[in-house]
Amino acid sequence: MNLEDLDRQLLQVINHPSSLNVDIYIVTAIFAVYGFLIFLLYFYFRKNYTEKFAHLMLTALVGYLIVTVVKYLVQKPRPYTEGDANAVITKPYDPYSFPSGHSFVAFLLVNFLPETWPRWAKIASLVYITFVPIASVYIGVHYPSDVLVGSLFGLLFPKIFSAKISKNIFSLFSRF
Repeated sequence: MNLEDLDRQLLQVINHPSSLNVDIYIVTAIFAVYGFLIFLLYFYFRKNYTEKFAHLMLTALVGYLIVTVVKYLVQKPRPYTEGDANAVITKPYDPYSFPSGHSFVAFLLVNFLPETWPRWAKIASLVYITFVPIASVYIGVHYPSDVLVGSLFGLLFPKIFSAKISKNIFSLFSRF
């Protein structure tokens, strides 16, 4: 069995949209990851944690740009266009699925959960972050490989695009 077949088989196991009401909540929860990103940016801005704010903002922007470029270079169709999945959304804003931008953003946020948050808030955040990629496969807009690569890139990119790089770029632009 090759990786493409494994990807399709895992998709078949996970992809089972149920009812319109449930699926609408799931889609809303997936898109809420951008609200979580904005909330964390606001949190760091209000606390005057300039370095954390700059690092989160720049890694999110640069990383998402990279994800988008890769999507258009690879041009992997979404599973429902290939007849591999039942989809809730059949006309997303972008036609390509690899890698998953929502999974990238979700797992990027793992690196930026505030240390001062109580344990329950961190656990709830991690549960939500883990939910996003699984839900993207569940509703049929991504293959498992799309969300796996997007998630791994989200976890690793803030380490590659370090806080020091972000600080230097942010200070360069703050002079203007």
